[in-house]
Formats: sequence, C-alpha cells, structure tokens
Amino acid sequence: MHNPSSYIDVFCQKIAHFFLHHQFWTDSPTTRTTTFLFYSILSSVTETDVIILKLNQAISNRLLELLDKQGITQYRLYLLSGVPRSTINNIVLCAYDSVKLRIIHELCQGLNINISDFFNSPLFDEENLEP
Repeated sequence: MHNPSSYIDVFCQKIAHFFLHHQFWTDSPTTRTTTFLFYSILSSVTETDVIILKLNQAISNRLLELLDKQGITQYRLYLLSGVPRSTINNIVLCAYDSVKLRIIHELCQGLNINISDFFNSPLFDEENLEP
C-alpha cells in the first residue's frame, strides 16, 4: 500500500532542504514563505492519491532524508565523501536518469552508513517505484 503522506513529507523536506541549504539561498522570510506555500499545496493531496517515483527520484529523496537526519549540507557531504558537489547537487535535482552504485557507495561512506542502510527505506519498495 502506498503511503502518500510520507512522500509529501519527503518532497516538502526536499524543497526545504533545497531552499535552506543550497549554496545560493539562505534562511530568509521569502524562502520560508515559498517553502510554506509548497507545503500547503502538497498537503492538499488526499489519501487516495498514488505517488510513484522513478528510481532517481527515490535516490534523491533518500539522500535528502539522510542529510536532514544527520544535519549536514551537500557541501559537508562533498568534504566527507569526495563526491563532487556538482554530482551531489545533480543527484538531488534528479538531473541524472540513473546513479552509479559506486557513487552511492562513496556517499554512504561520507554519511558513515552501509549501502544496505541507504536502500533500507520504503522509498525503494517495489510498489512505490515506477516499473
């Protein structure tokens, strides 16, 4: 069974993370207002709505979830993992159709987690992913 509210939360976290942690943005009243507006719109999604993710979207959402959980920025992850900032940003923005497992492994090393921990999320349940 899909859990739309968890995807709404993840998407809202993604928006907030982008606005609050992106190198070109700061925690300003405008940023907070924009994030609130996105959240308000997304909160109108009902329980019957189904949200299916592409694999690159699930990877992006999971990375943002882990960054938020550990309280680190994309820049800090770059320093810890050695993965270029542009690559991390492209993963977050879903600019790549796929992400090499080697890159995910390097990100996991920077996050100090096992690769199995990265994929241990409902985001990667088969029913939640686009076929």
